[in-house]
Amino acid sequence: MDSHLALLCFVCVFSLGAAVDSTWQPKATGADVVEAVVNIIQESCLFAEDRRFLRRLAYVESQDGSSPNTFRPGYYGGIWQVDHSAFSETQNNSALQSQYSIIQNVFGINWDKVSWSDLHKPLYSGIAAALFTILKSGYSGLSWKEEEQGHFWARNFHGGSTATNFREMAQILDLGCTTNHEIDIVFVLDSSNSLSGDDFIHSKRFISRVVDAFIISPVMTQVGVVTYSSHAHVEFDLNDHRSKVDVQNAIDNITRRFGSTATDEGIDKALYNVFSPSYGARPDVVKVLVVITDGESDDYLNTKNAADRVHANAIVTFSIGVGNNVVKKELDTIATDPDCTHAYTVSSFQEIKYMKEKIQKAICIAPLFINTTNSCEISKCPPLAVLTGTNSTTIKTNISCGGMNIYSSITNPYPTKAQYEYLQQSLASYPSKTFFNTNGKTLFINLKDNQYDLGGYNGSTGCFATITPYSNLMPSYGYSNQNYQAPCTKANVLAGLLLFRYKYNDHNYIQCDLLGKQYLHDCYPDYYDPYKHTCVGSPVSPAIVG
Repeated sequence: MDSHLALLCFVCVFSLGAAVDSTWQPKATGADVVEAVVNIIQESCLFAEDRRFLRRLAYVESQDGSSPNTFRPGYYGGIWQVDHSAFSETQNNSALQSQYSIIQNVFGINWDKVSWSDLHKPLYSGIAAALFTILKSGYSGLSWKEEEQGHFWARNFHGGSTATNFREMAQILDLGCTTNHEIDIVFVLDSSNSLSGDDFIHSKRFISRVVDAFIISPVMTQVGVVTYSSHAHVEFDLNDHRSKVDVQNAIDNITRRFGSTATDEGIDKALYNVFSPSYGARPDVVKVLVVITDGESDDYLNTKNAADRVHANAIVTFSIGVGNNVVKKELDTIATDPDCTHAYTVSSFQEIKYMKEKIQKAICIAPLFINTTNSCEISKCPPLAVLTGTNSTTIKTNISCGGMNIYSSITNPYPTKAQYEYLQQSLASYPSKTFFNTNGKTLFINLKDNQYDLGGYNGSTGCFATITPYSNLMPSYGYSNQNYQAPCTKANVLAGLLLFRYKYNDHNYIQCDLLGKQYLHDCYPDYYDPYKHTCVGSPVSPAIVG
């Protein structure tokens, strides 16, 4: 069994649906596939200084694989159109040893054994493009500027083409936030003495451009701003401005307060004041904090403690360090894990505007962390995340009418039908209940209406989804009974037969792992349906298995 299949099987053991990963499917194409590849590569920290180049490159080279010339006879460069000579440079290269380790450990791929023809698989093509870019961009890395990325592309990927071609096509991708609009965003801006007057203006213009991607209203995205120097000051709260124009005017009118760099006070002011329900923060929407700084804080320990408090309150935090005096360790401390997707650096305040699209995208797919029951209208459900228990976590889902697909992943922060490791389906009469053994990792979840796919004219419009995580809700581990022949045989496991009716009780069922251990699931007061592999409201009488 190849190492990737082994990994997927391990992930799927506790799922009611088989993993689907179009990123490994030869000649798979489309924006969803490309976004999945980019998300997975970024989450692995393989290409930390991507600066949105990889996403742009896929569209510029092949329109995400939709160009008729993408898979031309005799050419295997895939969606990212990596030529054979470029691919050869990415193998057996001493400068890429750390990247090879990530590729092996995260994806189960020995890159030196990969052939050019493998690049028909989107993930392989994306990895090859990332490795080649790392080699060619060198120590200084890529610029945030689209135009300079275009020059880099023209020199290294597509000789003879102009940077203008790259920039014009890349700008087509700048569509704003199309996935999640109900977000409370707070920006924390450095206004200390080390900034020039122009630097502070550039910083304000940057956050105004970021805001431009979102629909601002009390029921959609809300924005607040804190500034800090020797002390922190709330410029405006989440519920102060109800339109994009008002928010952007308020940003423009922020005046600078000089002083030192009390980053901890800025973070605490955001947490305890702006993110308070009294000032407009909403309980069941995604909360995002963006901290911008140009240097080291007054007190690292205080900053770390403030960041820990924000993280403990499930606020997704991004840090942006500007200039040559930033301390990467501090940026990483402020940011949500993994640092490579939440902590950014930029050379100057003049250049910060070029990372607008990257931050917009990151905010747009930021998840709502839940540890209790969450309910949302299916068309408006945000991306979700659950910090799973060290032993196990059970997720129970239901929908008031219609139906939904529940896509989950531990490697992709925004799982979709193009790439997921777990799939559950929930209908109004058939709630789902699934056990995950993910060893304390973050489980990312995306709830999507499935009625359009099933032919429903109005889909699940107006239907409400409910999702509840339970820690360690596995009633029995390694269950055994001397009078019961265990179904978790090697033959069944190898055949992918992992779920079985428990013949002594219709309220329970057996689930196997790859080691042949069996787990006893409890559906009570519902019943196990061996045809749908889920818990249902009335008993089912199948032939007894095992």
